[in-house]
Amino acid sequence: GLEVSYIGSSKVTSCMPWNIDEIAMERQLEILPNVDSARVRRIGDGRLSIDSGASDEVKGYAFIGGDSSDTLRASPNTALSDTLFVGDRIQLNGQQNKDLFFTVVLIDGSLVTLDQPFDDPLDAYTITRYFGYRYMIHFNGQGMHEDNTSTLGFKPKQLTNLSLTAPG
Repeated sequence: GLEVSYIGSSKVTSCMPWNIDEIAMERQLEILPNVDSARVRRIGDGRLSIDSGASDEVKGYAFIGGDSSDTLRASPNTALSDTLFVGDRIQLNGQQNKDLFFTVVLIDGSLVTLDQPFDDPLDAYTITRYFGYRYMIHFNGQGMHEDNTSTLGFKPKQLTNLSLTAPG
């Protein structure tokens, strides 16, 4: 489910399927007592492809070959823990086989280990991350309330967060 935290008050939706449609996700969010109204836009067609519309270039890094044929090292040499995640499906921009997707299996600082070796002879790569779907969530109307009332006004404040929770 999705966890909506607002000023220290956290509420979690029930578990949702990976391909939930927009209306169903809006209803799940609006059941939460700290959400008045939500609008969801789903992008992508469910396929991992360059034509699906659900992709995101990893900006600010160049990647070079690492210690083995299935690893890449980020430059600048900084931790990637907020940028790439284990399980991400990626392509190396400039790779020869446009149908090949890699899965990130390990991130250790600036080192990324992929599920299979790559052999394109480039000096540096950029990475594009692909999704079957991407969801854009907008909170409308009177927004979220810390006191579970219908008080008017949306007041985004620090400690407001939306995060994915592990299936329970």
